[in-house]
Amino acid sequence: MGINFSNQIYKTMIDNFKKSLSYTGVTTQISNSGGKEKLIEATAINIDGAFFMKENVKDPTKTGVFQSADAILLYYDYTLTINSYITYNGVKYQIRELPTKRFLGTTSFYFMARLYKYE
Repeated sequence: MGINFSNQIYKTMIDNFKKSLSYTGVTTQISNSGGKEKLIEATAINIDGAFFMKENVKDPTKTGVFQSADAILLYYDYTLTINSYITYNGVKYQIRELPTKRFLGTTSFYFMARLYKYE
């Protein structure tokens, strides 16, 4: 017997905490001479998501979800790629690992991306 899980509560939570962000997709180009990698930025678009910075967490025991990242982004309806950028309040963050898809059973709830300040 299956249990029906609803992802609506996560969508509501993300909508309640969402911020307007700028997303810049990136493609990788490898040169034929030397094999150097070059990142090519696409045109930035505006997206919404629940964005949390590690520096704003008051209790240091609650920072485990960040691991070594500077911020996290929770979202449910975008395709974000590795090496792309999220800009919030003029600060640029890079997605350095594939976003994690969160499930409960077989029901997809949301995605989480760890973000690292890009300098």
